[in-house]
Order: sequence, then C-alpha cells, then structure tokens
Amino acid sequence: FDISDIFETKKMGNTFQVPTGASVNAKYLKDGNIPRITASNINNGVFGYFTSNHKNYRIYENFISISFLGTIFYQEGKASLDMKVHCLKPKYHELNTYTATFLISILKKEIGTILYNDQISSTSILNLSLTLPAIKCDDKTYKPDFEYMQNFMQEIEKSIDEDLTNLHIGLNLV
Repeated sequence: FDISDIFETKKMGNTFQVPTGASVNAKYLKDGNIPRITASNINNGVFGYFTSNHKNYRIYENFISISFLGTIFYQEGKASLDMKVHCLKPKYHELNTYTATFLISILKKEIGTILYNDQISSTSILNLSLTLPAIKCDDKTYKPDFEYMQNFMQEIEKSIDEDLTNLHIGLNLV
C-alpha cells in the first residue's frame, strides 16, 4: 500500500466536535462525584469532584480534554470542564483507552506546532490537521479507522507487558 492509501490528513473541524468549558464561581460548586477538569497537568487535570445546577456547569462524557496551556488527557466517563478547557469527542465513535491514547499521541505532536506565546483556542484546534489511519468510504471520502488505532495500541501494550515481564525475569524479581 502507498502511505496515502492507509493514512489520510483530515481537518479536525471535519472530524470532531469542539465544545469548551466555562467558568463557574466556586460558591456554585457543591461536593459531588463529577470531576472538574482544569488546565492543570496534574492528576489528569482533575481539580476536584463536584456537582452544580449553574448554567455554565457543562458535563461531557468520554472525551479528550485539551487546555489552553496544551495539557491533553482522556476523560473516561462524565466530567465538567473549566474555562479554556476544550472537549474533543469523535462524532461517530465512542472513545476507549486505546483509541484515546492513539489520538492523544497525534494531538500532542500537532499541538506542538502552535507557537508558545499563543494560547490553544477552539480556533487554533480547528486549524490543526491530523494524520490518522483511514478507511475509504467512497471515491472521495475517508473516515478514521478507530479499529486500527485500538488494535495498534493493544499491540503496544502487549509488547510493553512482555518486555516488563522479561525484565523482571532477568532481574530475578518474579
């Protein structure tokens, strides 16, 4: 196969929805069980666990968060986003750990092309192009091959597990 037969570059705006979080004053946040995601690079961006009836308390489910600072994490399950944290959720695929990890590795590379003094915004995210494995739908359209992404990451995980097992055996740690 030619590389172009397997990989396709898509504008993110054609592939993903990009909602953004909003500011909610701390007085409106009540202790709860929904993680609040901030721009922090610590603890998957989780600031705490809350609930709120405030109109700006937006809840998303099973997505990749990208902050204006460039922190990128997979958020499994429900989470609420703080201001300047964006939600990337594929339109036609339910993310899992494997497909999200694959996409995050590509996103981190592309986010690196945004100038340091520029904040990552919904506009700059929409201007990114991602080179992804693709399935040809017809003569003119392709769609991301999420099955390939999942299988690829599962193979990486299996290889790492085998390497660690061999290392433990070699070091007599088993």
